[in-house]
Amino acid sequence: MPTAEREPLQIVFVTSSSRSGSTLLDILLGSMDGFLSTGELRHIWIRGLQQDWICGCGQRFSRCDFWLEVLKVAFGKLDRKDVDRIVLLQKHLERTRNLVFSTLRSDRVLSPAALEYQQVLRSLYEATQQISGCNIIVDSSKLASHGYIVHRMVRDSDRHAFHSVHLIRDSRAVAYSWYKLLKNPDSRDLPGANLIRSFRFARGWTGSNLTSHLLSGKVDRATTMFYEDLSSNPTRVFSGFLTEAGLLESGSLVRLDARPRSHHTVSGNPMRMSDKPLVIRPDLAWKTGLPGTIRWGVTALTFPFLVKYGYVGRGRGGHRRGSDTQ
Repeated sequence: MPTAEREPLQIVFVTSSSRSGSTLLDILLGSMDGFLSTGELRHIWIRGLQQDWICGCGQRFSRCDFWLEVLKVAFGKLDRKDVDRIVLLQKHLERTRNLVFSTLRSDRVLSPAALEYQQVLRSLYEATQQISGCNIIVDSSKLASHGYIVHRMVRDSDRHAFHSVHLIRDSRAVAYSWYKLLKNPDSRDLPGANLIRSFRFARGWTGSNLTSHLLSGKVDRATTMFYEDLSSNPTRVFSGFLTEAGLLESGSLVRLDARPRSHHTVSGNPMRMSDKPLVIRPDLAWKTGLPGTIRWGVTALTFPFLVKYGYVGRGRGGHRRGSDTQ
């Protein structure tokens, strides 16, 4: 296990709705010196150990030397029963209601199960720091309830720090990204199917952002970031975030090299396995590609947040009108 002389561990945890660019943010942060991009680290137990998904380095998880060494340092030898136990703990503790209840009982005593899972996470993160040599671990697991568990783990430590980044993307752009993924070109939507999809897209987007706000309210270091700003000027956005979070000295030069394949990301968008530099640019494809019924349905169902985030009208970030990304 890491020695007491090791530098303090800092965790940058990204929360967002699905299809909001968390993998891109993870990869870009991981390109910075001292940062390690891990992708959606909460999936290491199921997608990694149980289902043997492909790591961002291109190897099956069971053949990735980096993660095999991390797990060995963290836990010694893990058998199937150990992994099954961890998965059960995770599923129980990641329930959104636990995050909601925490706002009512902020000083509540953690259950034995929560303490056990926190120790698992502490061993995992500290071993990842030790093997990688990076003191800043980027975890783009997105799920705010999991972020709350990680935050409690960090809060109970004297040497670790937790940074929450709430990544927001226009709900219509998110719906379009999902629509492209789910659309079956060999069939036609049944009457009313577009309205049903609109509700599902809006519900997922709204729920994710609401719980992200809850997590931001629980932590000392929280940043809100808009994907449209990130895609338009990543260097400026990163300089501001890193300086504000105390992860970069003011005036320091930020150099981004978005080459996903160099990272050991557990899970995330398939772009993480590309061996080509990422092309980062704004995209207005949703304006013409998203069916009208879904577009207006999502707009109506998410309208209060679209106004709050500046996607409608001239509120905070009103310049984002017309800068929506794919």
